[in-house]
Amino acid sequence: MFLIFALAINYFNHNKLWKIIMTQLRQYAILLALSMLLPAAGLAQVTTVFSDDFNTSQGSGFTTSGQIGTSAWSVTRITSANDFGARIHNNELTLTNDASTAPNGNGWVFVSTPTAAFSTPYNPTLSSNTGVVTWTFNMRQSRPNPAGFRPIPPNNDYGVAFIIGCTSTDVHTSGDGYAIVLGNLGSPDPVRFVKFTGGISSLGNSNTGLIVAGSPLDDPKNNYMSIRLTYTPSTNTWELFGRNDGSSGFADPTSGTLTSFGTVVDNTYTSVPLNFMGAYWQGSTAANQTSTFDNVSVTVASAVPDYTGAPSGISSGTYNNVTFTSGGSFTAGTTVTVNGTLQLNDYAIDLNGGSITMGASSTLQLGTNSQGRVFGGTFTHTVPAALSTKVFPFGTAADRRHATVQYTIAPISGGTLQGTYTNSPAPNQDFSFVSPVGVTAPFYWTLDAGGGLSGGLYTFTIVADNVPGVNNAPQLRIVKRPTGGGPWSIDGIFASSTLSGNTVTIIHNSMTGFSEFSIGSDPNDNPLPVELASFRGSVTSRGVALSWVTASEKNNAGFMLVRNGSVIASYQFSPELRGKGTTTAVTNYAFLDANVETGQTYTYQLRSVDFDGSVHDYAQRVTVEVREPIQPPVFTYNLEQNYPNPFNPTTNIRYSIRDAGLVTLKVYDLLGREVATLVNQAQPPGNYQVTFDASRLTSSGMYIYRLQSGNFTRTMKMLLVK
Repeated sequence: MFLIFALAINYFNHNKLWKIIMTQLRQYAILLALSMLLPAAGLAQVTTVFSDDFNTSQGSGFTTSGQIGTSAWSVTRITSANDFGARIHNNELTLTNDASTAPNGNGWVFVSTPTAAFSTPYNPTLSSNTGVVTWTFNMRQSRPNPAGFRPIPPNNDYGVAFIIGCTSTDVHTSGDGYAIVLGNLGSPDPVRFVKFTGGISSLGNSNTGLIVAGSPLDDPKNNYMSIRLTYTPSTNTWELFGRNDGSSGFADPTSGTLTSFGTVVDNTYTSVPLNFMGAYWQGSTAANQTSTFDNVSVTVASAVPDYTGAPSGISSGTYNNVTFTSGGSFTAGTTVTVNGTLQLNDYAIDLNGGSITMGASSTLQLGTNSQGRVFGGTFTHTVPAALSTKVFPFGTAADRRHATVQYTIAPISGGTLQGTYTNSPAPNQDFSFVSPVGVTAPFYWTLDAGGGLSGGLYTFTIVADNVPGVNNAPQLRIVKRPTGGGPWSIDGIFASSTLSGNTVTIIHNSMTGFSEFSIGSDPNDNPLPVELASFRGSVTSRGVALSWVTASEKNNAGFMLVRNGSVIASYQFSPELRGKGTTTAVTNYAFLDANVETGQTYTYQLRSVDFDGSVHDYAQRVTVEVREPIQPPVFTYNLEQNYPNPFNPTTNIRYSIRDAGLVTLKVYDLLGREVATLVNQAQPPGNYQVTFDASRLTSSGMYIYRLQSGNFTRTMKMLLVK
């Protein structure tokens, strides 16, 4: 698989239109390559401290002195008359001996960038870096047999080099450093890793070096090349890698396989600041002789530390292993990434607005009593496209609120799963579709998929201590709704709900997708007070708009609206009138009475209905007079969720038709077999409702109902429970 991935990158990288995409893939490949270089027992954080793919053109003209446009690169060349220069154009850095119409002359040019400007943690004194330093780049020159680096004048050798680091920009005859070079007397001309003293011309036309490449870079001539050089500060060990990319163009130096040409230990200049890095080209007077460079990148691998101590002592950053030795609080806003093991033990950790992110291979260890918990922030898992179990160890200062996602069918693609826990009731609760569930615990979880995570089935387990008001634990269910609000539903297949001591454990299988979750129950398990806070009405261009607020509800199945003594709407047929069961949360309701006439006065009253059928009339009344004409209603196509759901044996289905025409509403089983035709006739625009009686069906389970009218088709699911 990795080989196919690498070949694909090589292919597309020849097309420069793909270079922006390749830049992103290159970062991944660098991490992969470096992970192979690092000891298996340790982890490292790899930081790209410098990168330039030369995609930003600085113009087609050549610069012969100073900064190239607005880039990070500057030109230095021989002071005697010659025509050497450089440009960044056509997605490459090009050095030439023919920069203008002026006569050519023997000379050299060095295009450098200051290493002091590299990002942290790079140190120009190589031995002071925190981990392996890696240089990757592409290089090519136009000569079939470059002759070397003898001083110019009096010589006229062609030679190309990438200076890894040096002490002077007048690099031809002064300064010390290291370089990757091509050019020597005679043939073959191998790529070499060298050190130089007193300028690169001190190399002369020798064919020796610290590391001399063998095949396929033992004589690359004017082919395109991919080069990688690594330096390990702890041992002063260098290793050279390379690949001959042929004669057609550069390939990504961070992808595919590069051959190792061996290692060498050298510290000659690793303890002095090497302040410049860059591309070098020298030569004679032949027309248009060039060297080109591309995809220059420098990375530093830093050892990832461990942390052991109190939560208050940890700083934002990436860690290998984290072990908390006490409970307590993060410093506000602290963000921690754990690549190894996170040991919460049995402590409660207040994240204080911060976060913990678990890496792809990280593990979570709770204490012997599995009481470890976090709260007050986000907890994120990296989820692979494979079977895995991810524990979100949420809770409060006193109690666990653990949520576990165990994949039973792997995700189609991996990503991240970010979790939060809120220790208060979910706002705007709607129990329309989960009867007899009518109340949730006074807390909820939010799990949001990111980074491309999709697909799969999982078992969801909640372990919660001291859940208030639990009198009948087997009736507890995990309920789910869209993040931010919407009707609660029961996802997946209920497995079990138990109470052991003061700990509730609820398990649902075969769940899909992520959003908000809570614990739902029949309201009779949690008796709470009820109060109607307000009831208002006003006339609009579309009818009479009614609104009311409940401060709390008990066993509330829903409302009926009474107008001038007659019921005009019921929760059984209007979803907006369905109650919230039992809740202490403030709930807002609204209903539009569009069936009113100009010049009439209407008095409205609320009537609530309990789950057991008990009816309660509220004393509050609203009286309004309709003085202006009411606009006729505008209908749209819509198919609503059936109510109740689950049901046995009857349920109501509401739908709307925008245009007159043939309307069909049919019910199917999961094998696609039609089990009932509810509507098959022409209907004018309007809102409709039908009742589906499933008493003749023998099997419980999921059924599908589908509405078709004109070009509109919509399908919904409903659950029959015999």
